Amino acid sequence: MAMKKLIRHAALAALLTSGAVAGMIMVETSAYAAAAPRGPAMSRRAGPLIQESQKAYQAMDFATALAKAAQADMQDGKNPFDEYLIAQVRGLSHIAQMDLAAAAPEFDKMLASPMAPAESKPQAIATAFKLHYSAKNYTRSIALGTELAVIRPLDDTELQIMTDAYLKSDDAAGAAKFVEGVIAAKQAAGQRAPKVVLQQLIAARIALKDEAGIATALEQLTLADPTPENWKRLTDRGFAIQGVTEPQLLNLYRLRVLTNAMDANDYLGMAGVSLKQGLPEEAKKMLQKGIDAGTLTAAQAQNLMTQAQQMGTRDSAALAELEKAGAAAKEGETDVKLAESLYAYGRLADAETVMKRGLGKGSVKDVPNSNVVLGVILLAQGKKDEARAAFTAAESSPQVGQIAHLWLVYTQG
Repeated sequence: MAMKKLIRHAALAALLTSGAVAGMIMVETSAYAAAAPRGPAMSRRAGPLIQESQKAYQAMDFATALAKAAQADMQDGKNPFDEYLIAQVRGLSHIAQMDLAAAAPEFDKMLASPMAPAESKPQAIATAFKLHYSAKNYTRSIALGTELAVIRPLDDTELQIMTDAYLKSDDAAGAAKFVEGVIAAKQAAGQRAPKVVLQQLIAARIALKDEAGIATALEQLTLADPTPENWKRLTDRGFAIQGVTEPQLLNLYRLRVLTNAMDANDYLGMAGVSLKQGLPEEAKKMLQKGIDAGTLTAAQAQNLMTQAQQMGTRDSAALAELEKAGAAAKEGETDVKLAESLYAYGRLADAETVMKRGLGKGSVKDVPNSNVVLGVILLAQGKKDEARAAFTAAESSPQVGQIAHLWLVYTQG
């Protein structure tokens, strides 16, 4: 019976599942119909039994197919062609019955056979790779995945399986090394690694207790999948900085606002810090933004909103005088404070001018943080390259550098 007919009536796929891998993995079998193995005819004694096995398989009588294949396998005088076909019908029958662990060694026999068609080998390796993974034969699965990767690039599902096989064989270092190679190859092709593989890299780095590696992997995941949840996880690391100051916290909150990563506590916390820093307009805007988003209730915001409105009345009246004082001041700290107020009022061009003037004068208490604020102001105007330069100027600071770096990551999106 022609191999195409054998495959045509097969269940074309088996579903492999894993708790650590999202979704289901399709094992395609149709590629084995591409070309029949060339060789001698089936042997006299085994051949008829093989044919009966194939017919039973066609009829979806998989128990009979397996029984006849077993009888054929016990015959004397079998040749390599017999052995290939016996392994094939057994492997496909086991897949049809969802006995993937039993199918795996049959595909190994097919791969080892001199009768295996060269053109179907990549698909056979891919199927065996997935079967062994499903059967928890992780070392064999990794070996097959490595072999397949030499023949062709692994697809996203295969990358996912390969990484998980490393993790489930307690080889976190191997998983991390593998994913780093994937990331490098994707970057060289102008692409990003699959999200789930980056999540697996985080798991590997956690297993290795590699804090720097965890941070880098979180960044890579956030760039590949810039969800509010991922940005929240990433910026949480900034909030955990020991000794972080309130002005520095504001820049973390501002990043969360841009990435839609704010929750009710964030809106209240940002408003409170803004009020302490003499920025009632920013506090008022953030509270209203939280209310408009449905994240914050008016009742939750009431006390802070009242304070912001009261302070805002005085602040707006004093702004013109503050501008005069900043222009006349010989030190830069007044201008730095003024620039943040102008930013809060949406006067971005004026805020940029005043912040640059203040940094130029010197005597600024926290130059790195002021550079981050300058970057925020520039970014709000769409001046990404100039913003990146400002963030880069702050990145070397031990205290502010991590916050500046987070802003640099944001500019890569």
